[in-house]
Amino acid sequence: MDFEKAKEFIEKSIDNYPAQVKDFYGTILKHVSNLENNEELEAFNIDFMRDIPRCFIKDLTEGPVTFERLQFFEGMSFMIYNWNDNVLNDADVSIHSISMKRFVDCFINIIKAKDISKTAYNNFYKFKQWYPPVNEVAIKYLDILFQENEKCIDTGEACSG
Repeated sequence: MDFEKAKEFIEKSIDNYPAQVKDFYGTILKHVSNLENNEELEAFNIDFMRDIPRCFIKDLTEGPVTFERLQFFEGMSFMIYNWNDNVLNDADVSIHSISMKRFVDCFINIIKAKDISKTAYNNFYKFKQWYPPVNEVAIKYLDILFQENEKCIDTGEACSG
């Protein structure tokens, strides 16, 4: 990821977040501009800048999983990590930004795995007429697993299978 791509991801959906997030992002952009121009950094509230990444982790793990939100958090984790590396050098902020990136990667991998499973499931049905009768049991079992999975996704409960 690069700076422009991160900005694109963030600015696509930053209006869906509270004013504090916009202030946080604005501070990062001002600091990046100051660093590029070899200017002195503007004063900033260190506690505020430490708290927002912590809130992002909570929102990422407890909020809905959409592709737009994942892109936002991926871009924000990139910005926070690089800003922290050049300005604050705080271990907690670094850990939070790395954790955000890992959560995003895990969510994306889960979504990809789900899509691959659905494709395999659909292909299994396309070719079932050529399978021996023993596969009928497997097909019914797959139906039950997918129904339970959809129920778990809809209710947010942990799946047993």
